Amino acid sequence: MRESTQPNRFAERTVIVLLLVLLPLLSPLLELWTGERAYWFTPYIIWGAMIVVAYLLQRYVNKDAV
Repeated sequence: MRESTQPNRFAERTVIVLLLVLLPLLSPLLELWTGERAYWFTPYIIWGAMIVVAYLLQRYVNKDAV
């Protein structure tokens, strides 16, 4: 019998989202948006973008699950 690959795909997407979120938080890109010359609202834009991407991916995953 063949097992369903749906849980594996969900786990792969979760790991990809986690890595994409960690990229601007733990890399040299951190200096670009936390430096002295960055605008005060730059961190809020970064976090907002992360939330929107996570929402869109979750919506896409739920659409595939139905």
